[in-house]
Amino acid sequence: MFSNNNMSLLCPGRCASCTIVNQAVSCLTLAVGYTVQSATVLRCNISCLTCSSANINICLTCPDSLYLNGTNCIACPIFCRKCKAVATNLGSACIECNRGFAIGTDGSCQACTSYCNNCSLSGPSSCDYGYCFSGYGLSQGLCASCLNDCSICDFTNSLNCLGCSSGTYLFNNNCYLCSQNC
Repeated sequence: MFSNNNMSLLCPGRCASCTIVNQAVSCLTLAVGYTVQSATVLRCNISCLTCSSANINICLTCPDSLYLNGTNCIACPIFCRKCKAVATNLGSACIECNRGFAIGTDGSCQACTSYCNNCSLSGPSSCDYGYCFSGYGLSQGLCASCLNDCSICDFTNSLNCLGCSSGTYLFNNNCYLCSQNC
């Protein structure tokens, strides 16, 4: 989008920023995924984030979930959000897994333990603090069920109820049923 003489106009999709020159819209900077070849703006190959101005099929960078292997973008392994190429013809190594997964000892993305949303810091065999499902709390690295209508709990020292289910209220680490409109 650009502004000219108090008018705001939308730049063409291939332009990240633009201006008007001689009553025509002109790109100042190209949007990601476009390049200029012989004064013509071209879309890069669909797998490229950016590409060479000499050839739209020569990738320079890749979007997340793909890695650059020579001049091509190749899909990362399953459940891998970001990866990088390793030595020639050996494929890729995952450097960041999708949420709910962590890099295991074999370098692949493995699911977190039961009732856990994130284990990227602690690894797939335990859960990161604060990432257990609602109604579960962290106990020795695993997500354990909270007690008595407790929706958020903490087992670090002893059972601490930090929040209650709807229709109940918290008092002295316990949830109690509301008598009316709680």
